[in-house]
Amino acid sequence: MCEMIEKITAIVRQTKQNSPLVHCLTNPLTANDCANILLAVGARPIMAQHLNEIEEITIKAKALVINIGSLTDTIIESIFLSGKIAKINHIPIIFDPVGAAGSTFRKEISKKILSELTPNIIRGNMSEIKALCDLPTEAIGVDAAPSDNITVKSTAHFAKIAKTLSIKQNAVVVATGQTDIIAHHHTLYLVNNGVSMLSQVTGTGCMCTSLTGAYCSSGDYLSAAVAATTIMGIAGELSQLSCTGIGSFKSLLFDNLYNISDNVVKERSQIIEYS
Repeated sequence: MCEMIEKITAIVRQTKQNSPLVHCLTNPLTANDCANILLAVGARPIMAQHLNEIEEITIKAKALVINIGSLTDTIIESIFLSGKIAKINHIPIIFDPVGAAGSTFRKEISKKILSELTPNIIRGNMSEIKALCDLPTEAIGVDAAPSDNITVKSTAHFAKIAKTLSIKQNAVVVATGQTDIIAHHHTLYLVNNGVSMLSQVTGTGCMCTSLTGAYCSSGDYLSAAVAATTIMGIAGELSQLSCTGIGSFKSLLFDNLYNISDNVVKERSQIIEYS
């Protein structure tokens, strides 16, 4: 596992050095937080949605993050235009199928994105991942159903689902929860970093997706996905140590992401290669 941790620390340093431009087509509720997360780790965010500038912005970006948390007809058109430009120009696409298990409309849009844009990384909660696989789920809204919580007992079952989607889509699949599952074909990692307070702050999943976009500019999509979930989890752990509530927790989350060091990553990472 030392090799993966070395890859993660190298990606963190490279991101700070190169300041990659990350184009985020995200929902307005979390856009500011996603921008600040990117700035905290050294990346440069841009949230361009107008059709007249989509092509010019996308082609200059090192990664495209697509988030369907708040859809309108214009945003949908922007997603597919930007996504097709990114695909043609080999710019990595990171897709967050927010609420895909919560409505038929979101699920249909998500399946169309998978089919036409073929994202390189798919990151969602387990209910959203199951919806993309046409598996039943009890999810309501954008949160994972309690029955889809990734626990020690359910890891093997959910890992198989993530692996199946990864093979089908030829993509890295990230299912986040109490334990994070990262699958790339038959390679699987589990990340056990994180705290429950991350689920009590709106948008931490969206922030993790944007963080993945910053890190995948390295070109190593699997390591980038492991890095994002691990770094986000560690920052959550450190923030919970000294916060007094969810407001201070959120502020500390940005601080701890900004100040993350190689030593902290090496000391606190809880990554398992799973088979």
